[in-house]
Amino acid sequence: MRVWAFTSFEVTLLDIERRGTKGVTVTVMGLGLFMTAGIAQAFDDGPWLFVIPMLLSLAGPGGYAAATAPTPQLRHRSPLTQPAVVSPACSVSGPA
Repeated sequence: MRVWAFTSFEVTLLDIERRGTKGVTVTVMGLGLFMTAGIAQAFDDGPWLFVIPMLLSLAGPGGYAAATAPTPQLRHRSPLTQPAVVSPACSVSGPA
């Protein structure tokens, strides 16, 4: 749910009609398939099949927004939110 909440927020701020924004949305959809496939092992021996697509799905749209946002305010905001987005996702992997 967190992945789609942040993705929909980012693509709403950007123009969804732009080719790059559509590409980011389709990429997150594909990564969601890998997350779904990895959920069975996410809390057992192989969490990385779930964690890596999740991190990419959370950080990717924000990074894209930081690079291509139409206004300086949106470009400045995106990098500041990245630690807040990615740090909760890192806790999924558990202790090292």
